[in-house]
Amino acid sequence: MIALLNILDGVATYYGLTHSLIKEANPIMDLLWKSNSSLFLLTKIALSAFLLYISYRVFTKSGTAFRRLYTYLLAGVASLYAGIFILHTIWIMAI
Repeated sequence: MIALLNILDGVATYYGLTHSLIKEANPIMDLLWKSNSSLFLLTKIALSAFLLYISYRVFTKSGTAFRRLYTYLLAGVASLYAGIFILHTIWIMAI
């Protein structure tokens, strides 16, 4: 879920930045955007793929306690990303 939200956030952010509707608040992603917009989107996709890989490793190689903690952390991050995605969608639709 987080990987998908991250990609959707990247696409929404890409659209918003391309049309000067929003500004990138993350300084690292802002630097990537300013240097190469394609690299920005590629980085978002690569981070999503990396998260899927890490999640696979955690759920196939870790003990129950760590998997439970990891699941709670993923749920928290997914909630944040959902909020960010909704905020981007509202900004873009309001224009």
